[in-house]
Amino acid sequence: MIETILRSRSVIGLLALTCFAAGTSRASSTYGVISTGDVASGNGLSDFPTQMWNYSLGGNPEPVTTYISPVLSASGTYVFGNSTVSGSAMSWATIDNSNDDVNIHGYANATISGVCETCSSATENTGVFDVDWYDTLTIGGLPSGTPVSLMIVAALDSSISAPSAASYAYSQFELSSTEAQATNTGGASNGSISQSAIVQTTSGANLSLVAALYGIAQVNNLTQGESATVDASDTANFYIVVLTPGATYTSASGLSYQQAVPEPASSGVVGLALLALWAGMGIRYRSVLNLRMPRMRHH
Repeated sequence: MIETILRSRSVIGLLALTCFAAGTSRASSTYGVISTGDVASGNGLSDFPTQMWNYSLGGNPEPVTTYISPVLSASGTYVFGNSTVSGSAMSWATIDNSNDDVNIHGYANATISGVCETCSSATENTGVFDVDWYDTLTIGGLPSGTPVSLMIVAALDSSISAPSAASYAYSQFELSSTEAQATNTGGASNGSISQSAIVQTTSGANLSLVAALYGIAQVNNLTQGESATVDASDTANFYIVVLTPGATYTSASGLSYQQAVPEPASSGVVGLALLALWAGMGIRYRSVLNLRMPRMRHH
């Protein structure tokens, strides 16, 4: 139930994102940040505090390249008859361009304990972070209309400690309706992962760009007590590789979307993505979008 509440709270912001992607009059910013986050608990008979941050929710992206959210935290104890339930939640997110690239960081934690002997409804605790970065690319370097191929890479370095797949994180990069998404549901996905996709466009085109980091930590098992942590503080990155000789691009934000420090081909994020594509391993799209409310700008 809490997850449903959190998702519904995001609808307003996601509708605004749809307006931005569609180029309506509300979208005056060519780049910037929209961010939302929640800490919540309180299904059924419990009534713990709920907090939320909104950065430009329901409006245009703010034309900034750095952002620091508040640190949200909530905790409480509920007593009903012979039952005592305690819970807490925390979340935060930041964005910076220290490497001439968008670096998004997020963290969420939730705990719950107690035995609900006389409760008729379940209780959940949830922490959520959701940061969305927008930009506009202009393709150049070749005569107008010349076909151009780009590769986009979404990279995620994160760890998840949680009792179920209800807690997860993903970084998602979309350019001109093509998506690359790196998803961590815990276990083998902890650490550095990346996904890539090929974008076909033409010189002279203006392309909308969206980079997002989303995470949710959720617990609900009262009979055992649970703790969930989704740590994407180091971090989500997004890269662009020009595959067509002579083609170039510029961004409205001034960011280059290039990997800041070249790494060996055997370990570099872009190097691995290229190897995966060339080896025919395929591209994965929208692997967990159904776990979450569809992001209106993508569908």
